[in-house]
Amino acid sequence: MSIGLIRNVARYIIEGHTINEAAQNFGISRRSVIKYLKLIRDENSLYYDRLLSEKVNLVLAKNYLEGKKVGGKTGHKKLTITDEEAIILKEKKERENLTYRDLQSITGINYTTIYNAINRIQDEEIGRSK
Repeated sequence: MSIGLIRNVARYIIEGHTINEAAQNFGISRRSVIKYLKLIRDENSLYYDRLLSEKVNLVLAKNYLEGKKVGGKTGHKKLTITDEEAIILKEKKERENLTYRDLQSITGINYTTIYNAINRIQDEEIGRSK
């Protein structure tokens, strides 16, 4: 591992490339790229470079935040159950003596989503009765 390679990897990341792209470009593993970036940023390392370290930190923080933003948009879509659907599921559960997992098998909807929907309408019913 040479100081030149480590600095070149850091500069490549600063240019806006991903860790995977850097690994592919330099013919090294993703783990090595991460290790090199850590060496550049570690003040106790022989390879520490303050200017590169600050730039790498900014790029990695930006990439992390963008990933969170995209993950929130394209990640798991939260399924919502309408009040009417929740009432139907609640009545079916009570009528047929089913568990939440039974309802999950029947509907394909996660049992915690069903549980939360049924509790939501029960809470609303309690609120109306007061």
